[in-house]
Amino acid sequence: MLKTAKVLVLAGAAATMIAASALPAGAAPAADVTASAYNNVRLEKVWGPTGICLSMNGKTANNAPVVQKKCTSGSDQKWTLKGTSAGIYTIKNKKSAKCLGISATSSGTVVTQRPCNASSKTQQWYLANSKIHSKWAKKCLTEAGSTLGQKATITACGESTAKRKAQEWGTS
Repeated sequence: MLKTAKVLVLAGAAATMIAASALPAGAAPAADVTASAYNNVRLEKVWGPTGICLSMNGKTANNAPVVQKKCTSGSDQKWTLKGTSAGIYTIKNKKSAKCLGISATSSGTVVTQRPCNASSKTQQWYLANSKIHSKWAKKCLTEAGSTLGQKATITACGESTAKRKAQEWGTS
């Protein structure tokens, strides 16, 4: 089942990214582009079973994996997506105050949390077509299947139905 309203939220962030990337060489993006943020939102699957969100599962330790869980109002499922430059975002968990990142660019690399560093290529994400792309790996945050507690990884982005079910996220 497709949740259209949620898709539009991330599509708006993608429009911000596209507008910022269209600037002439050497031009600075407008302040509102770099300061844009989604505060205290859940990242919820757009396709498949309803009510599945990205969660830190109560974990606050460095390198704890992000997993999929039933959506709750808990702070371990609340995120701030903060624009850093030209549509690049960091994704910070409310409970742990740590940011999502990856340790390698290969498919199957688990997405974990670590102390936030907006200039670290391992923590830079952009949003397009309801997908969360790693700028460094050029792959998408993926939660294949519907098993609760399953770790999020990065894999090649795709438009097949299976890829869309695993890679499309909205805010709630």
